[in-house]
Amino acid sequence: MNEAACMRKRFVELLNGPDIIIMPGVPDALSAKIIEKTGFQALFTTGYGTLLRSGGTRRSC
Repeated sequence: MNEAACMRKRFVELLNGPDIIIMPGVPDALSAKIIEKTGFQALFTTGYGTLLRSGGTRRSC
């Protein structure tokens, strides 16, 4: 089983488990590594958050 498949399996186990999952949001890879080292079991990111972190701007209609 490759690393991505192992991570997917672990995430499904967390979701199906009895505990509440606290998932901080991260805007970039460095933040993700820091969160990983602090002991959180999962994290999330958004495209919009990543865009803003990289210096992109929101487009108006």
